[in-house]
Amino acid sequence: MGAGGIGVEIKVGFDLFDYPTAMTVILMIAVVVIAVEQLGAVLRRKVIGTDR
Repeated sequence: MGAGGIGVEIKVGFDLFDYPTAMTVILMIAVVVIAVEQLGAVLRRKVIGTDR
């Protein structure tokens, strides 16, 4: 699994001057990254505890 497909979508969007599509892909990447980080923080708190 790689991120080549995501990069291609962004490049095609910019090459075709389809900025709304390119920005949608970029924003969706940001949303997924933030969601995974938040989930990781919740799981860390449950595993490690809040005393530290």
